[in-house]
Amino acid sequence: ALALADAGEFRQGVRAASKALHLGNVTRDPNLQAFANRDLAIVYSYSGQLDKAEEFAREALRYPARDPKLVVGPANKVMGDVQTRRGDFTGAVVSYDLALANSSARYAPLVQASLANVLIDAGDTARAEKLLSELGTPKDAAFAAQLDRTRARLLLAQKQPQKARDLYRQLTTRSFGTDTGYYRMWAWDGVAQSEAALGNRQAAADAAQQALADVDSVRARFRSEEFKMGLFSDVQTIFDRAIALYSDVDQPAQAFGVSERSRSRALLDAVRGRGKVSAMEVATVDLPTLQKTLAADERIVQFHSLPDRLQVWVVSSSDIRTQAIAIEREELNDLVEVFRNSVVRGRRNAITNADKLGAALVGPLGLQAGQRLIVVPHGALHYLPFQALRVDGRYLIETHPVSVAPSASIATQLAQRNTQVSDTLLAFGNPRIA
Repeated sequence: ALALADAGEFRQGVRAASKALHLGNVTRDPNLQAFANRDLAIVYSYSGQLDKAEEFAREALRYPARDPKLVVGPANKVMGDVQTRRGDFTGAVVSYDLALANSSARYAPLVQASLANVLIDAGDTARAEKLLSELGTPKDAAFAAQLDRTRARLLLAQKQPQKARDLYRQLTTRSFGTDTGYYRMWAWDGVAQSEAALGNRQAAADAAQQALADVDSVRARFRSEEFKMGLFSDVQTIFDRAIALYSDVDQPAQAFGVSERSRSRALLDAVRGRGKVSAMEVATVDLPTLQKTLAADERIVQFHSLPDRLQVWVVSSSDIRTQAIAIEREELNDLVEVFRNSVVRGRRNAITNADKLGAALVGPLGLQAGQRLIVVPHGALHYLPFQALRVDGRYLIETHPVSVAPSASIATQLAQRNTQVSDTLLAFGNPRIA
């Protein structure tokens, strides 16, 4: 089960651990029950199914294993991993401490690494520094590189961006065989963060471009060593930071292009292991090509939800404008949910909410009545019925023909097909969303 999980074969890992658990239950062997539940917790944690990971970790702790350290330590570490990914850093510290107190000498360094990472997130940099100093330099090259990445994160948290930048730059030059591009990508992302902290925005944007250069060549595959160390890396954060940096240095076309690339990458990551996807289906269209497909009265309105703001681009056949709307990602998620609930439940405040969201998301964009809008949502905005938003007392659908596309590139590819549809067609779809 664990070997399969380390290879990213989660379904087969669950199957193997489930067989072990069945045998443990049939034979009433508490040692096997403890180990099987532990393995299920680890596999589900690796695959991102946090509720099940937590459930099986708690179940593992119910059974007396012959060597408790082989179960109690890993089960509590899974609990810490789940809490970290949910943003409960205080709870994660408690769980990792329990894991560390009940781990074998071989397993303890992984727990220490996870604990150091969450301590940085929790703001306890002094203890994180102490833990990292105790770990020293491991013989395993990948483990050593991940620890150096954590040390660079610590330097950033300690307001030492120049030292962090130097360490990240060292990591960009190391070789890790087939995984070199992956580690280099994250190192350049760290350089970008460090340069931004130093106030060098253009240098930060340049470093972000270096990170993006490796993104396309890096396969969307699982790397268990990161999960073992509590480094829950999301490639989409690299795109988010690059979009913010390009926007800050007034390069809207570059920021828009990165947003398009992020959507293609998200599609590739979503369908990995589900069969082949053609290059056309994930290819991004450059801005000049996109603009050539737009009629004079058409506007692409593309959104990208960043942690601290909502970035919007309005693209016409001749120019591109960008706008930053001061709505944090979590706040935007809440606003969309409140609006949807008010509509679904027929609440009177649905119109008030439509006015509020319309004024926030559409009002600042300077759109002219009658312009045909191709809306490209992002994040929670995929669940928002844009036609129902209100601006200046009128629903958007009353002043604009509105269509929605998952990306500007896909909209362009569809437009280039020149598909003719009868103007009397009324069509409905019932998508099966797995």
